[in-house]
Amino acid sequence: MNEVDLVLNIASSTGGTRADGYEIRSAAINRRIPCVTTVQGATAAVHGIEAMQRGDVTVSPLQQLHAEFANR
Repeated sequence: MNEVDLVLNIASSTGGTRADGYEIRSAAINRRIPCVTTVQGATAAVHGIEAMQRGDVTVSPLQQLHAEFANR
C-alpha cells in the first residue's frame, strides 16, 4: 500500500532536528521512493515532472547542458 511517490525533505533555515531529516531520508531510500533535499532539487523535479506530462523529455550530455546554461 504505497501511497507516497516523492519525498521533499528540505531543511529550514531556522534549524530543526537533523535526526528527523536523516530518518525521513533513510525511510524514503529504503522504500525506493525518490527524495529531494534542496529547494533547487525540488524546482528541478517539478520541471522534470512537467516535461514528462507534456511528453517533452529528452536526453542530453551533461557537458551540453552546462554549455547551454553558461551561454544564458
